[in-house]
Amino acid sequence: EIHDLVTITIERLAEHLVIPMWDIDKDLVEKTILAYMMDKRIYAIVVKDEEDKFFQGRKRDQNWQIVETESEITGNFLTKSKEIISSGEEFGRVNNEKLGKVEIYITQKFVTTDLYREIIKSVVTIVIMDIAALSLIWFVTLSITRPVAKIVKIADDIANGDFSQD
Repeated sequence: EIHDLVTITIERLAEHLVIPMWDIDKDLVEKTILAYMMDKRIYAIVVKDEEDKFFQGRKRDQNWQIVETESEITGNFLTKSKEIISSGEEFGRVNNEKLGKVEIYITQKFVTTDLYREIIKSVVTIVIMDIAALSLIWFVTLSITRPVAKIVKIADDIANGDFSQD
């Protein structure tokens, strides 16, 4: 799931950055980055120009707030980059011209938390199902074995000549 998120997000992000990068519009690039960073799993997004120089970027701080960055992003992140390519000749753009590159950094922090929650839910479900199964076994055992034991006792008594059973 996380790999699909990275792939889909980087594809869309690169596509949405074509016009802002063509126009060299830092405000629109920033708004696009901020829109994508609404997803809490995204730790950082960095946009570089056609010469691979830093153009615009945002990352999260210790409080998970979005802040500006101009430095390299380091850490244990799932990272993917994609070139921003002009895909049409409209508005005077040259087809297939490299306008820059976008890099996305996804944290696995929330994946681990979600996985932990799922494990807890599974364990609780298994414990509840085990208790229900044991209760059913206990109930069935009592409701079947007691009458059968009583029948066996009566049969033994009759076999021994005691016909006074109810």
